[in-house]
Amino acid sequence: FGGMTPTVGWTTIYGFSAVALLIVLIACSNFMNLATARGTLRAREIALRKLAGAKRGQIIAQFLAEAVLTALVSLVIAVALAQVLLPVYDRFVGEPITFGYTANWRMFGAVCGGTIVAGLVSGFYPALVLSALKPASAHPPLSLAGLGDRVTDADTEPQASGRSPHLSRTAQVRRECT
Repeated sequence: FGGMTPTVGWTTIYGFSAVALLIVLIACSNFMNLATARGTLRAREIALRKLAGAKRGQIIAQFLAEAVLTALVSLVIAVALAQVLLPVYDRFVGEPITFGYTANWRMFGAVCGGTIVAGLVSGFYPALVLSALKPASAHPPLSLAGLGDRVTDADTEPQASGRSPHLSRTAQVRRECT
C-alpha cells in the first residue's frame, strides 16, 4: 500500500489485523444492542409511519441509512482526532509519523468502504427488529372516556355488548394494526 514496507513479519501484521477486526465486530455488536434498545423508544414513530402507509422495506432502509450515516460521522470524528493527536504521539514515540490519507486514495477508499460495511452490518439487526413492530404495540390499550376500563375486542363488537356502534370501527382499526 503506497510504497510502505513492513518492518515486522507478516504473522505480526495478520495478528494485529485479527485483533482490529475483533474490536470492530465488538463495536458493531454494541451498536446493534444500543440501536435496538434506543429504537424501542421510537415505537410510536414507527407505528405512525406504518399507519401512514410506509412499507417494511422503507423502514428498514431508513434504519440502515441512519446506521451508515452514524458510522460515517464516526469515521470523520476519528480521522479528525487522529490528525489532532498525531503530533502528541510523534513526541511520545520520538519519530515523526505521517498520516497520508489524501495521498493514498485506495487505502482511504478501503477505509470508507469498511466503514459503510460496518454500518450496514451493525444496523441490519435493529432494522429487522424495529421494522417488525406492530403499530398496536406502540400504544397502550384505549380507555373509554370517563369509565376508566380498557377497551377489549369483546367490548368493541356492538352486537355482543349492546354498546354504541361507533366502537365497531375501533375494533376494525385495532385488528388492522395488529
